[in-house]
Amino acid sequence: MKLFFEMSDGSFNLNGRRIEIEYIDDEDGKTYHLTTNFEIKDLITNKETFTDFNNVQGLQKSNLKSINFGYKTTYTKDDTQLFFQPVVSIPFDECAFIDS
Repeated sequence: MKLFFEMSDGSFNLNGRRIEIEYIDDEDGKTYHLTTNFEIKDLITNKETFTDFNNVQGLQKSNLKSINFGYKTTYTKDDTQLFFQPVVSIPFDECAFIDS
């Protein structure tokens, strides 16, 4: 399975499917194509882990809960500036999802 995003425009490719994210402003009807954004992107990668703590001294076992990747960027169109931070989360034994 290949999961990545294009650094140039910010669109995601999740197992061969291109995912684009847009925001539609209900008040003025404008559409902001957030993943068609050629601004600089700061990478985000992390792993979510946990440890079951007990009072017995010794080695504590850590458990990996999910792997996460994405970026943060600023989207600017006309007089509107949006902070955009999409992150793909791949939890174990659950479905992957995008959080922004």
